[in-house]
Amino acid sequence: ILRKEGSKHTIRGGKGMNPAEFISRLAPIAMRDMLETNVPASITIAQAILESAWGESGLTKQANNLFGIKGTGPAGSIVMTTKEFVNGNWILVQAPFRAYHNWAESVSDHSNLILHGTNNAPARYHGVLGADYKTAAYAVWRGGYATDPQYPQKLIQLIETYELWKFDDRVREERRMLEEMKAKLQKL
Repeated sequence: ILRKEGSKHTIRGGKGMNPAEFISRLAPIAMRDMLETNVPASITIAQAILESAWGESGLTKQANNLFGIKGTGPAGSIVMTTKEFVNGNWILVQAPFRAYHNWAESVSDHSNLILHGTNNAPARYHGVLGADYKTAAYAVWRGGYATDPQYPQKLIQLIETYELWKFDDRVREERRMLEEMKAKLQKL
């Protein structure tokens, strides 16, 4: 059941993307987002890969939700079955997940969660901000993003296998160059 609120959302269909296509589509969005929020692009991309099964999950195809964020999003919500690790066991539960109009909205909402946490724990993911990818992978897991005890290792493996850390380096270099330009302009 997909409830639309506001304008129409986009549904991806057709043949799935290969890893290079998925990364090349998501990387510019994640890098722009990192420049604005300090959430490492490598973590954003790795979480999207893991949570959306390379963009092939029903949640991503039907609701542009790359990160498995629950609740109501800008395009409403969709109820789906999900696996949760509870008391040492995997169980299936039905839950409402946020729907988005596009992937950029999904990335922005993901970063908003990292920046602001939840009502009861606003700083729960702050260890991710500006961190190297290994530190960030453990910080997002310790904050409670995922129940899978292997979650940090899975993120790290994706980042290292696909060299996603390079996107963090590019953003840091761009930020450094912008700071240098600002300093030069202030001297004028």
